[in-house]
Amino acid sequence: MERGLPRNAENRVSLHRFNPLSANDPMKDFFKSSYRWIRRYVSLTFVLVMAYVVFIAFFNENSYFKMVEYQEQIDALTAEIKENNDTMAHYRRLNRNLASDPAELERIVREHYHMQRPGEDVYVFD
Repeated sequence: MERGLPRNAENRVSLHRFNPLSANDPMKDFFKSSYRWIRRYVSLTFVLVMAYVVFIAFFNENSYFKMVEYQEQIDALTAEIKENNDTMAHYRRLNRNLASDPAELERIVREHYHMQRPGEDVYVFD
């Protein structure tokens, strides 16, 4: 007989305490099975290779984000080159017309530079 403890079942102190991580705990089973799966299928080499790929893809100088940024710059510069080529073609046509047509040359000189013939009066209206 034990001293200090009553003998009836209602007053008996349970020696088994509640353990949240007991064998019947589904979270503990999940973590154990996950740990076993990781140990079985994921090696240190795999982790290092994946870390290297992630570094190259997102944090390197030639990352995906830099590539997108560079492509946007290329597109903007290509559009600017097209505009400049169109402008250059316009001025080449104008230059060809000025070299071949003296009346066109006189019109441009009078309109843009306000030149006049001797004895002529020029009135400019804005």
